[in-house]
Order: sequence, then C-alpha cells, then structure tokens
Amino acid sequence: MESVYEKLENMLPEYVDRIKNRTNTEDKIVHEFTYLIQKVFDVGPEELDFQTPVKSKVLQVRGRMDAVFKNIILEFKKDLNDERALNTAKEELEKYFQSLYEKNPKTKHIGIATDGLYFKVYQPIIENNKVSKLGLINEINLDTSTTEIIFNWFDSYFFASVNIVPTSEHLKQTFGLNSATYSVVRQELLKLFDEVKDNRRIKIKYDNWSKFLEIVYGDKPNEINLFIAHTYLSTFVKLLVYLKLTSKNQIKNYDIPPILYGNVFSQLGIRNFVEDDFFTWIMFISIRKQSSKIFEPILRELQMYDLDQMDEDVLKELYQEMVKPDIRKQLGEFYTPDWLAEQTIDEVLSRDPKKSVLDPSCGSGTFLFKTILYKIKKFKDEGMKDSEILSHILENVMGFDIHPLAALIAKTNYLLALKGIINARRGSITIPVYLSDSIKIPEKKIEIINSILLFEFSTDVLNTKFLFPKIFVDDIKKMDELIEKMKEHGQELEEKIDLKKEKKYIDLVEVEKNLKQSFEKSIFNIKDTIVKKIMLDNIQTLFDLIKEDSDSIWPYILRNMYKPIPITEKKVDVIIGNPPWLTMQGMKNESYQNFLKNKTFYFNLIEKKDTHQFPHLELATLFFCITVDLYLKNSGEIAFVLPKAILVSSHHKNFIKFDNPKMNLVKIYDVEKVTPLFQIPTCVIFCKRGGDTKYPVNQLTISGKLPETNCGIKKAKKHLTFENTKYEPVDISTKQSPYFEKFDQGATIVPRNLFFVIPEINSMELGSNFESPLVESNPKNSTKPPWSKVTIKQEIESNFFFGTVLGSDIIPFGIRQLRLIVLPITIKDGKPNISNDYSDLQKNGYPKAARYFEKVEQLWNKYKTEKQKNTSIYKWINFRNKISTQNLNKKFKILYVASSTYLAACVIEQGNDSKYKTNSRNIPLNGFIAESKTYNFETDNKDEADYLCAILNSKVIDNLIKPLQTRGLWGPRDIHKRPLTLPIPLFNSKDKEHEKICELSQICQNKVSTYLDQIKMDGVGFIRTEIRKKLKNELEEIDIIVKQILIKEDPKIPKLIDNS
Repeated sequence: MESVYEKLENMLPEYVDRIKNRTNTEDKIVHEFTYLIQKVFDVGPEELDFQTPVKSKVLQVRGRMDAVFKNIILEFKKDLNDERALNTAKEELEKYFQSLYEKNPKTKHIGIATDGLYFKVYQPIIENNKVSKLGLINEINLDTSTTEIIFNWFDSYFFASVNIVPTSEHLKQTFGLNSATYSVVRQELLKLFDEVKDNRRIKIKYDNWSKFLEIVYGDKPNEINLFIAHTYLSTFVKLLVYLKLTSKNQIKNYDIPPILYGNVFSQLGIRNFVEDDFFTWIMFISIRKQSSKIFEPILRELQMYDLDQMDEDVLKELYQEMVKPDIRKQLGEFYTPDWLAEQTIDEVLSRDPKKSVLDPSCGSGTFLFKTILYKIKKFKDEGMKDSEILSHILENVMGFDIHPLAALIAKTNYLLALKGIINARRGSITIPVYLSDSIKIPEKKIEIINSILLFEFSTDVLNTKFLFPKIFVDDIKKMDELIEKMKEHGQELEEKIDLKKEKKYIDLVEVEKNLKQSFEKSIFNIKDTIVKKIMLDNIQTLFDLIKEDSDSIWPYILRNMYKPIPITEKKVDVIIGNPPWLTMQGMKNESYQNFLKNKTFYFNLIEKKDTHQFPHLELATLFFCITVDLYLKNSGEIAFVLPKAILVSSHHKNFIKFDNPKMNLVKIYDVEKVTPLFQIPTCVIFCKRGGDTKYPVNQLTISGKLPETNCGIKKAKKHLTFENTKYEPVDISTKQSPYFEKFDQGATIVPRNLFFVIPEINSMELGSNFESPLVESNPKNSTKPPWSKVTIKQEIESNFFFGTVLGSDIIPFGIRQLRLIVLPITIKDGKPNISNDYSDLQKNGYPKAARYFEKVEQLWNKYKTEKQKNTSIYKWINFRNKISTQNLNKKFKILYVASSTYLAACVIEQGNDSKYKTNSRNIPLNGFIAESKTYNFETDNKDEADYLCAILNSKVIDNLIKPLQTRGLWGPRDIHKRPLTLPIPLFNSKDKEHEKICELSQICQNKVSTYLDQIKMDGVGFIRTEIRKKLKNELEEIDIIVKQILIKEDPKIPKLIDNS
C-alpha cells in the first residue's frame, strides 16, 4: 500500500505539468488541485465547500468563496505572477475574511491565494473590528520545491489520516514561525500580554527572562515579539511531552492548565519538567481561560504524530527559528546537525559508554538527545535492564544552558530520547537539565562567626539575597526538597494574596505567620539552630518578594542556579557540546564583560599588555577553559564544536598552547569543506585533561555535500569522505616591520547616523548659506538598531566638516568614494581637539554646531547601552584618543582595510584644497579622519606613501597573511596588523628597489583614478577584482620586487611564500 508521501511523489510531476499549461481556466485549476489533495491526503469531497456565499455589512459587499477547507479559504487565479491577478485575489480574501469575522469573530481563518503552482498564505489583520490589511505568513512554489518540502507544507494544512513520524522539517512547516498556526496564536498572545503586561508579577517574569537573555545575546533583547515566540514554543513542547508520556492511554485530557502548571507531570513522576517559569504568565488568573482555548487546538493537532518513532532532535529547527535573528548572524547560537553530534559522541564514548557526560551549553539538547540514544543502544545490546539504564542516564547525562527556552527544549528532548525506558522509573525522577550559567556560578561566602560555608544567590530585587549552606548545595536531593517546600509555601501565600485582591476577607499577617510556622515544621530534621535560622530567613525573603508582587518564580530560579555547584565537586568524565560563538565585543553587559575579561587574564588567553585584543577573542575559548577547570576530572575528555578561527587567528595563539588548564589536544575534526553546515569554517577539538599538547596532532578532514543539513551519520557517510591528516599551527613568525608601531587603527565613529551626513540638495544651490549648510544623516549608513531609525537634519557651520572612508570604500591604489562627516572638533597645530559637550561649541561662537551636537547628546543618552551608560558621546568616538592623536598637518595618509577577503590600500592626500564633491558644489574639508575600518600611517613624504601603498597591495603580502586570517561566510576576513608582522623595511629613498616601487605605485594610482569612471559595477568585491585585472602587469612587477625586499630582510620568507 502506497504511503501518503509516495502518493504525492508519484502524482506531483504530472500535476505540475498540467498546471503549467497557462491556457487552463480557473475552474480547471480548481479541479486539478481538488483531485490532488483528495487522492493524496484522503480529503473527502464533503470536507471541501465550493462557491460558498458571503456578505459583509461593514464593506457592503456580497460574493462567493472559491473553496473552503476547515478554516482555510482558497482563492484560485490563473497566474499569480500577474500582479493584477494577485491583487484581485488579495482583495477577494480581504472581503471573505471580513464577512467571516462579522459572522463569528472568535473563529480564526487563513486564506490561500493560488494558481495551482504558487501558493501564498495570508492572515487578516483586524483593527477596530475591521480587516485593515493582510499579512503574508507563508508561500511555496511547487515547481521549484522538493517533494519533501511540498509534502510537509501541504501536510501542515491538509492533514494526513495516518500517524506521521515527526521530523524537524515537518514540525517547522506545521508549527514554526512561518506557519499558519503560529501566525494565529501570535496575534492572540499579543492581545493577552497587552492585557496583563502592567501587572508586577508579569513584569518580573519578563524582566528575568530578559536578564538571562542579556547573558546569551550580549545585550537585553527588549522584544515583546521574541518573548511571545518563546512563550509559544515553551507551551508547545509541554503539550508535546504530555502526549508522549500519555501515549498509551486511550482517553486524552484536553484540560490545558494542569499541563502548563506541571500537575500532570508531577502525577506521572516527572518532578522538574514543568516549573513556574517565565512563560507561565499565560496562566495568570484573568487570562487563563483564553489561553487554554488558544492552545487546546494545538494539543489536538499534535495527536497526528507517532512520537514513539522519533530518532532525531525534532525541535532544533523550531528552536533555531525562535532565537534572536540578528544574533544568528553573529553566530551566537547555531545548532549542531545530528550527523556531527553522533560522530563526536562515538569518538568520546566508544571505548567506555558508561562515562558521565555534561553539555554545559546544551542549546536545544542535540548532544544530550544523541548521547542518551547512544547509551540506550549500547546498554541494551549488553543486556542491561531498562531500570538500570534509566538510573545510569539520569545520574550521568547532564546539561546546562543560560537560555530559558533552550533549557526547556533540552529537557523535552531528554524525555523524548528516553523513549520506552521512561516507563521503567521507580518513583519520581528529575530531568538533569538546568537553566544555569555554567561559567559564572554563585559565590561562596564564609560566615565568620559560625564558620559556616554559604552560597549567595542575589535576586536584584529589593536588594535581597538567599543564602544556602554548602551542606545542602552539595546534596542535590536535599536542596531540591528544601526549595520545593519553599515553593509550596510561597504559592500558598500568593494564592491568598490573589483572593484578597478579589475583595475576600483574608488576614495576610496571620496567613504569613502560619505559613512560616508550617515551613519551620517541615524542616524539623534540620537540627543545627544556626542553619535552621538561615532557612527561615530564606522563606521570609521569598515571602517579602511575593508581597511586593515579585512573583513566586524565585524557587524556580534558585532550583536551577545552584545545580552547577555539586558538579564542580563531583566532576565528570566527558564534557561535550557546542559553546556560544560570540566574540567578547558582542557582550554589551559591562559587569559580565568585566567578569569575562578577568577570567581571560586568569587563564592567560591574552596578556594584560594585549588588552586591545580582548574584543576579538572568541567567548568559546574562555568557555572551554572555565568548564574544564570547573567540571572535568583529571584525564577526562572534552569535545567542543568551535569556529576554526581558534586554530589560525593570532589572538588565539595562547589558547592553542593548552597551558591553563593543562590539556593534551589529541584530535581535530576539520569540517570546513562540508556543506551545508555552519556559516563559517568549523572544527571539533578533542582534548584530554592533563599532560602537554605536542604538535602535529591527528586531524580527521571531513568533506562532501550532504542532501540536507540535519541527517544522521549513517546517511551522511554515504556523501562524505574522511581523510586522516595532521594539524600543526601555522608559523609565519618573521622579523616584524618597524612600521608595526607606526600604523594605528582609525577612530570608531559610531553611531554613524549621528556623524556621517550628506548635504541637503537645496542648501547647495546658488544663494544658499555655504558657511552653514543644511545636512542630514546619510541614508546609506550601515547602522544597527536602534540607531538605524535615528536621523538628524540640521544646519551646521562648515568648520566641522571632515572627510573619511570606510574599509569598503578602499580599492587597490584608490577609493570608491569619500564620505562626509561632522565632528565636534577644532584644529590646533594640526591636532584635533574634541569638545567635552555642546556648550563648548556655543561658547566658541558656533551656535549651529552647538544645536547639532546637543541633538546628538540627546539621542546618545536615549539609546546608549548598559556598557556605554557612563560614557559621553565625545569620549566614545575618541576612545583611546583615536581622533585626537591623528595629525591633520601631515600631507599624506596611507590606509589599508582592517577586514576583508583581500588586502587593499590607498593614499589619501590632505591639504587646504581637500573637498567633498557634490553634483552642484564642492564642499571644503577641514581635514581627513581615519575611521576604525581602516589602519593608517601619516607622513609628509610622498615617496614613502607610494612605497607603502604598493607593498600593501602586493599579492605576496596578501598570500602570506592568509593562513592567519580568521574566516567568515565569504572567506578570510580580519586583517588588522597582520601585514605589519612581516619584515617590511622602512622606506629608503636611496634604495633602487624602493624607488622602482614608488614609480609603479604612482602609475597604478593614476590608472585607477581613470578606471573608476569606466567601471559600472557597484559591489566593492567586483570593483577590486576588476582593478587588479587592469593593473595585472604592474602588480606582477610589484610582486617580484616585494618578494626580493622581504627575502633580504628575513631568509625564512622563500619557504613561507612556497607554502602560502
């Protein structure tokens, strides 16, 4: 018997061919489509209504819907590529939505406009009881999509009648961010949140969620939409696990509150799966019924899945969609595909599967999920009983994550991985996955008077804190029991407070007194009077927080926060995972960044004299060191998926020595040549604690093209090749150029919208005030939120006009464009003097500049981050005096790009005749300021400038620095001072080779100024390539001379050139 998928696979090609015949009528398309879904998905004729009449009193219209299936309106057109046809379809859907809304506003509908090939899914946006517009939520083209994608897409709307084995792709299509389900639920949740957002308890949940994410993302998210998305997914996984654990029962309970409160799971013997977390705000008493109605249909829909057949981390795609989008771009979080997780797990557990395993940044739980499956298979093959396997796994497979949603999803995957053996549990169990910061654990505090070792947990509310004796913290069972008792008493107090708010007479003073006595009785087994007093102080602290409407969420946070501490005592055999891929500069929270910086120095990842390298350091390297130090046994093993930059970047040179803590690097997986995978080159490193690292080490180079990202290792091996090689750090240490200390990185002139401007066109016309023209923020500025929405339009005296270029403006021997900036500086003896505030400018007779920079100050104070809170905008742009140390009297600046695939350099000539050119007028500039995307050197010697320009554009230099460049999505990126680590000698006017290079450099500069007018392409990469082609002969000659110059300075150069 054919499966649903096989039916679709067989029928689809003929269907597509018939629909592509554009002579079809709309009726013919309706017929073909109806026939397809009836045959493939067993949709009965009675389930489709055709030509259903509708009418709207609001719009005063009548009409007939082409077809209706459940809550889906289908509108057919001949060709949606015809813009008029698409607009007509949308107008029709809008009319139908309005009519159905007037008839029953509680029923949610979606609409699909289709020509049989192209499907566009819309939802109505309701404002003031009227459909104001349509929101596009999904689309698919059957002619260009794979059968699997089409199957999942259709199956999410026209459900199959048989149980489906869930896959990550299918769940994403049906319930993900672009699904119809989420689009409808999101609107409802936003309405509910708007009703309760001002309640203090809800604020506490939101603020704590934001606080945890600030550590994850480096900055506070402040996004309601993200909070709603996380609430949706957290609720979704609770429903999923409920169905999984009750799958053997014939009768399902569709009562939502007991599931979300966790009562159901407690009855089933799962203690900590559902806790009073950040996302239970939807159970707030005033919106509980509405929330239940929103999620009950999802619970019913989930029954179509056969949850016992899962063998992959099906939630990773959903989780990936829910992480902050701009952080995905920065590589804060990227899940590990199943095949790589399986390969890595086998590497560390094949010799002894009984080893204890910790994933300290478990994300959605892929490594935990696959580790559990691996152990279950191994132990079952050995004949171990299910109860013994379950006991071993719960004691020896653990995970932490600081992301609230990740911790819950990892717990979900943990439970799903246990499959059948979960039924072998004897009594209640705790899932060992916790919402914890694995690298910054609570501090130990010594109580001197009583010599009791305590751990302190701060709440950041009311200056309160909880203190727990070490004897409890070290015993997970005892600590959990204590916190559970605190939680129960706290919830009871909270319930009484709620009743009092409903105008019922309750003596809260008496209630609190009785509850405190009850708690004291519940801890009767604590005999030490001092310890008992500490616990009574803790319950009073909790009561105080609840009375302040700070919510009973604190037991949940405490229960999770302390969990790393016992592991630091016990230690584990294996640490495995994929730590955060974020550079230190991405961490905006100042106090947390200071913690990271201190730890960086402690582990000698950089030396204090090299503090400037800290922002570029990968957080993953510090994460590695701290987790090994805290949790790994002597001779234990660690396997981390890391950006390959840690093996090649110069600022990670101390890390790969593996000196602190002492580690033996035993193996590397190089997976850079596997596609699809991560967006940047990746490796997996395997180390053993203790001993020394000796290079070269064994490396497994894996390459190949996979049919999909998330396949298992069995399938992946059919498409991958595995080659055993060796790895040794690249050594291009040579005699350093004397120019190393002479070049400086430019000033960080950000936010750009405050300083990068263009003249307002009319202000440049004849008769306008050229001394104080009107300028506005340059719309082409590449600026991140919230600054991307900020603009300034203001007159300003021309004394504050300067020129600059970004790295993307530099091409070999020239620039694409000069940018106009306004800066609060005056010039004295060629040195820029930066103002302290706008009033300085007012006092010096520049009223318009004062008004301009007053506006700048206001915007800065409004939008600056936590890290910037104590810094003025003037100090910010002059960080490390990078503006004030530039010399505007020097005639020439040599600039090269700070980051790019290929090195490029140019010469900028400064002088009284420097101008910014517009179509109607040239604006005189007061000087040129180098920006942070470039490195610069100043000189009065034109020949020296030309000499350096030619050398820095040489392919010889570029090739030599390639091994040391970190790699991004588009190849090598960071350059910084790497060219200057090569033995480039000081310019010597008497040296004939130097003289010849100057001559060639001048020829190239002259040609480039001519070529730029002829090149019509916009992309900087294309322009640079085209310029190099046109300068091919000159560049070849330059390369020969540069090679000779370098060889004279260092005899190692020929070998390095041969290897580059």
